Amino acid sequence: MEKTILDSNSLLEIDILDKQHLNLINKGNELIQLIKDNSSKEDILLSYESFISLVIEHFQSEEEYFKTIDYEGASQHIEIHEFFVNFLIESKNNYIKSRTDLSVTLIKFLNEWAKNHINSMDLSFAKIYKLQN
Repeated sequence: MEKTILDSNSLLEIDILDKQHLNLINKGNELIQLIKDNSSKEDILLSYESFISLVIEHFQSEEEYFKTIDYEGASQHIEIHEFFVNFLIESKNNYIKSRTDLSVTLIKFLNEWAKNHINSMDLSFAKIYKLQN
């Protein structure tokens, strides 16, 4: 299974957010490994729920930073966060009902989030944040 990797171009140079991004990627990759190892559904669900909580906590942290500056893209950025959270929760519910392959869902999420969201929206926000602070 493919793993998601953040490179130095993905760093925002906002320490707490960079640490959270790396932690989320690591937790996501650990979850993918649990799935790959055919761990119990209970273990996978416990890990997935923990992952979703970390995602929500991270998005809340980012949104707190948005409030400290004049960030015109905040509402669109928050909408994307809400989409990701809803996607993860719906995927969890489908997994519980055995209607989805969680590994495919998680890989899709991590790659979309890391490669596109962090490298475009988050980096754009970080540039504005650094200019205003």
